Amino acid sequence: MAEKWETLGQKILWSPRIYRGWRVSVPWCLQNSEWLFSDQHILKVHYPTFRVSEDCLYLNIYAPAHADAGSKLPVMVWLPGGAFETGSASIFDGSALAAYEDVLVVTIQYRLGMFGFFNTGDKHALGNWAFMDQVAALTWVQENIEFFGGDPHCVTIFGESAGAISVSSLILSPMAKGLFHKAIMESGVAIMPYLKAPNDERNEDLQMVANICGCNASDSVALLQCLRAKSSKELLSINQRAKSFTRVVDGFFFPREPVDLLTQKSFKPVPSIIGVNNHECGFLLPMPVLWKAGAWAIRETSFPFDDMMCSRRTPRFFPQKEFPEILEGSNKSLALHLIHSILHIPIQYLYLVGNEYFYNKHSLVDIRNSFLDLLGDVFFVIPGLVTAKCHRDAGAPVYFYEFQHRPQCLKDKKPAFVKADHTDEIRFVFGGAFLKGDIVMFEGATEEEQWLSRKMMRYWANFARTGDPNGEGLPLWPVYSQTEEYLQLDLNMSVGRRLKELELQFWTDIPLMMSMAGALLGIEDDPRRIIFNIKMQFALEGYQISSVNLQENWPISCHHNDLVTYMK
Repeated sequence: MAEKWETLGQKILWSPRIYRGWRVSVPWCLQNSEWLFSDQHILKVHYPTFRVSEDCLYLNIYAPAHADAGSKLPVMVWLPGGAFETGSASIFDGSALAAYEDVLVVTIQYRLGMFGFFNTGDKHALGNWAFMDQVAALTWVQENIEFFGGDPHCVTIFGESAGAISVSSLILSPMAKGLFHKAIMESGVAIMPYLKAPNDERNEDLQMVANICGCNASDSVALLQCLRAKSSKELLSINQRAKSFTRVVDGFFFPREPVDLLTQKSFKPVPSIIGVNNHECGFLLPMPVLWKAGAWAIRETSFPFDDMMCSRRTPRFFPQKEFPEILEGSNKSLALHLIHSILHIPIQYLYLVGNEYFYNKHSLVDIRNSFLDLLGDVFFVIPGLVTAKCHRDAGAPVYFYEFQHRPQCLKDKKPAFVKADHTDEIRFVFGGAFLKGDIVMFEGATEEEQWLSRKMMRYWANFARTGDPNGEGLPLWPVYSQTEEYLQLDLNMSVGRRLKELELQFWTDIPLMMSMAGALLGIEDDPRRIIFNIKMQFALEGYQISSVNLQENWPISCHHNDLVTYMK
């Protein structure tokens, strides 16, 4: 997939170029392999032995046995997730999906971490290398997939988490125009809050990289030359120690901020499936965030975690191995402290969030559950719903889902209160219960879970074929219209309406409420900078509410419907 090179110094931070070659066993992109090993334990999956390399831009193709150059089968291109820091195309086996549904499945790799997003803020290193890798892969698919039995005019891109963010980003980018025709976003969209860093923090990250590697950050050309002289081992060490770089508005892949491209309909919409799980922050994702926020200092939980599970969080996230109290239960004070630490909501506005999520909640368990729901809403559900509405209003059919089933194979791996956690739907989409190779994705699936997996594979493949997931023998999946109906994916499927309606209204209204509260308190700040920009710090944190009790004087009903406001 990538043009072959001898050393990283020749090609680091360059745009990808296509190399027409074959390789049986391909390396993974440079990353911290410990995270993937520990994920195998937590998720009860098994990956084949792998090595990492800077020469990693490859793709895998899974085709039905009968496929030939004239088959014209639908093509489904999978973009793997992993927070843009870890993951590989080779941990996803597309053979079951291809065989059962008569489609071609392509899994692609792209650069991760600083290799995928490092930028100097000028023309010398624009960033967004990972996205350009994806564009190069899709270009290759357009030019070559017909030889494998695929139809280049019927390409669906789909992904989960960072992969779904990538899918959403490709829809918005003019660089990817015409390279695909349908899109599926599982637990991720381009306007998720942690994807944007302010310029001052980006400069700090750049200086941190320079300090670690002993380079000069004041001259972009010199810094790049210095980095290109480092070995891949040295750069991987730098990548693990430095902060994460994020996507940038480079004027090419992203002409403007994604939220502006989305809400101003400055993109060509395609038929889409967008969805979330009903406990996105139930377990797998919030643990690093909670540890980083300081919850480790409270008390060690009684749930039997081992060193392997904790190793994926250390040393980058966790200073210790005790687990946060929030798992067993929490009081409101701890929950609000964590909200303040994680979301950077100024303390004088925390009561707004507290009233919304913790009102009339008294037991520690109820508060814990509401806290984890809050995280899932902020990071996944609300951005997903906003994106669905924008795609719908741009004129493309949208189908929304909420996955609700907790896999039985994880009953001993996660606490009992966890429902359908982040990533849980993947094993169903790929038919993990039916795989026979080295990759284990769904060990011990029940008959009911196998049924659910077959239904989900059929939905996904029908959509790839026609742009409509519905078909014979499937429960009706209504289009996401003004009535906002969506499919509840579970052992007993049903149609829901207006998912998280009150929460969506709250997060839409809260900038206006903050602005009004700020006026009462004499605070001048733009509330749009507060919500949904996780990496910012604010001088407002120094203010105190003192004796003003706004909870008793806040009978304000807001009907602010500007979906852009809280994203800016």
